Amino acid sequence: MERPTIMLALPPTCCNDDQTVWFALVGVYIVLLLKLWHAPVIYPFKLLAYFTHELLRCIGVVLSCGKLEGMAIHPEEGSETHFELGSPGFVLWLGYLGTMGWGLVQMCASLHYFPTVVCTSVTLGLLVCFFLCADTRYLRLVTALSFTVLVALLAYALSTHSTDMLRFVVLLSGVNHALFFFLDAADDLRVHPSDSYQMLTLYGSTALVVAGLLQAALFIAAVAWNLVALDSAMPVSLDTMATSTQVACVCFLIALTVAVSHSLYRQQCALRRPELVVLEDDDDKLV
Repeated sequence: MERPTIMLALPPTCCNDDQTVWFALVGVYIVLLLKLWHAPVIYPFKLLAYFTHELLRCIGVVLSCGKLEGMAIHPEEGSETHFELGSPGFVLWLGYLGTMGWGLVQMCASLHYFPTVVCTSVTLGLLVCFFLCADTRYLRLVTALSFTVLVALLAYALSTHSTDMLRFVVLLSGVNHALFFFLDAADDLRVHPSDSYQMLTLYGSTALVVAGLLQAALFIAAVAWNLVALDSAMPVSLDTMATSTQVACVCFLIALTVAVSHSLYRQQCALRRPELVVLEDDDDKLV
């Protein structure tokens, strides 16, 4: 006769509470992206966000009946779409909203198996397009390595019917895209201006503040949505969360506040952004 199995109802801890793990990851990702934005280790995600952003801007140029001349992407100097005619405002807002929207979709998709696989497949398609459009060996090498690693993770997920590792990559990509407006604005003293600087020059500081608040609000809304999805069996409030989850939520809000404040502080430098002057010499440098 088999002995009965006694099931103990253990309270959630930092190791088995999905809310804590997810919030902690989002907070860590925000800090890492801010601190490692110039580090080569983050270049695969950074370049992918640049390409997605400029691809959406290219679509905006076509939809506004403009003439597309090309795009420039550099891990340190930013990205820019060169075009004539069309609507600069429409192109700017489509790139801003589209990049943010794709990031929010990836964040929400990281909680489930099938949406994670779909987002990964779309990302693989973007990497293929990026590889075909890249005109330097460095960009092609980074894209090829990213594609190989992502294919390996996807194959493992499909074979095991689990996205235990893949969802972390999708979540990081989602946070990167969803906060691209802030991350890109954190370094605006370069060749290619960010969306925040272009928005500042086209519409003034009011539009810049509105765009920043909109992105922060939608990002918080996406986090709240995922919180409900992670614990849909009971009403979600701060009192009903585990202590570790409450700490993770506070850390997340602090990280998001630091990200926004850091971007606004750096944006003050954009107001004094030096214009590029072409030197008439043999080296043809830009200063």
